Amino acid sequence: MPGTTEYTREQETLYSEKITFTVIADSGDGSILSKETDDEIHGYVTRVVTDPTGTNPTTLYDLTLKDADGCDVMGGALADRSASVVEQAMPLFADVPAPARVDGKLTLAGLNNSVVSATISVHVYVAIPRPS
Repeated sequence: MPGTTEYTREQETLYSEKITFTVIADSGDGSILSKETDDEIHGYVTRVVTDPTGTNPTTLYDLTLKDADGCDVMGGALADRSASVVEQAMPLFADVPAPARVDGKLTLAGLNNSVVSATISVHVYVAIPRPS
């Protein structure tokens, strides 16, 4: 059965929101289906939490979170994720942790997983700028 990646978007406070991607890897080869948000995101990605749930993925699997320009807004910080431990990461800019500005759609993609039907929840926290 082909894998699925879906997402939900919820406003947590007036100036923050959480986007949750729910990933179920392919039941044949463990590949992770990429998913682009349907709507645009306007704010700063402040951190991402990865949570292997149910069937754990391959140890040291990788994720990217790309903006509309195709840049990984996490700067590689989602590489080599734990197969069994909840982890968090901040975006990196030139290897320095810093919130990443986003003005458009985001795409989650995964690599290096071979566990069939592995499940992962990916929580993306976004700070929304206050109007001036």
